[in-house]
Amino acid sequence: FYLLTGEPPHGAGTRTERLTRLCTRAPRRVRAVRADVPPGLDAVIDRMLATAPADRYDTPGRVAEALAPWAGGADVVRSAVSLPAR
Repeated sequence: FYLLTGEPPHGAGTRTERLTRLCTRAPRRVRAVRADVPPGLDAVIDRMLATAPADRYDTPGRVAEALAPWAGGADVVRSAVSLPAR
């Protein structure tokens, strides 16, 4: 979100205000700040920021697959699933 908008998803404010919004509201949509972002990419980011864990992507590989159409030909799926173990 921040890389596309230059702003945090839950807006500015004190730490308490941001934490309250984080727990009580859905984050803003990227397209609310940047109308030029494709709707599909906006949907991927919205799902990544979902409040409920069950509503988010379940693995980094799934995130990479969802982001692949906007990766400019980079093999993000292969990169995401073949990271070395720590």
